[in-house]
Amino acid sequence: MDGNLDAYRVFCKVAELKNMRRAADMLSLTPPTVTRVIRELETDLNCQLFIRSRSGVELTKAGEVLFAHAAPAVQMLTVGEREIRSIATLNGGSVTIAATDVIKQYYLIPLCCPEFLKLHPNVRVTVRQVPLREIEECIRRGEIDFALYSYYEPEQPGSRLHYDPLFPLRDVAVAGANYSTATGRALSMKALSELPLIFVRPGMLVHSYYKKQYEKYGVPFRTSLEIDRTNEQIIAAECGLGYTFIPEICAEQKIRDGSLVRLQVPEDLPYYRRIGLYTSADFQLTAAAREFIRIIKEQSVGSL
Repeated sequence: MDGNLDAYRVFCKVAELKNMRRAADMLSLTPPTVTRVIRELETDLNCQLFIRSRSGVELTKAGEVLFAHAAPAVQMLTVGEREIRSIATLNGGSVTIAATDVIKQYYLIPLCCPEFLKLHPNVRVTVRQVPLREIEECIRRGEIDFALYSYYEPEQPGSRLHYDPLFPLRDVAVAGANYSTATGRALSMKALSELPLIFVRPGMLVHSYYKKQYEKYGVPFRTSLEIDRTNEQIIAAECGLGYTFIPEICAEQKIRDGSLVRLQVPEDLPYYRRIGLYTSADFQLTAAAREFIRIIKEQSVGSL
């Protein structure tokens, strides 16, 4: 690294995350490099910037003063770099997208990434997952360009997130082939509630939704096996451990090949979500991000 600018980027990232190893991962550096940069900056400024401990680091008083000035400056430079990249050609650069596992596996990777990379092979695409409520902060820090998630109400007043709805995803109730005797007829909610349920842990939005739905029908909502990831819920259902609710796009092929069967449940029971694009009104999208969004919007909803 040459020059203080890079050093201040490293300093701000360590201050934000309060952990040098995590900062190194985010900056694609080695932990020793981050440690060296911080020590050189402390030597240059003739003061200690962090108090180190086994669990991470905390800013000293001097570090707090420096961070108060350095963070806005680094953010402004990040905005400047974004604007420069946005007017550049698509012969290089990158685009970073946040999305859920389901959207990554069934939409972005098979449908959008091949088309984008075919047209722009020199642009690096990164697809990652971040907590839904951290999207705005990740965009602000320049860690992602945009996100593809279901709709939610931002908790922070004055949020500058812009949501552009794209397509719906609806859940279906599925179980392993050993539950085939339960198909071909509508299941009552009482009968459904007596089957072992494979589902996400309490506290997650979709768990709260189904719990209220079951309560509306006057039956208990009990899980036999708690698994957060959709793919693992599918595996558990295929193993005959019970039934689960998953997005229909995840179940279609499994139902066709016979490893899962679809259960007929009340029409208003399955969860309905609308997937859309999240961008920030405060940041101009790069040329690569705009091009990727164009491809996303051109994909047929019917393919889902």
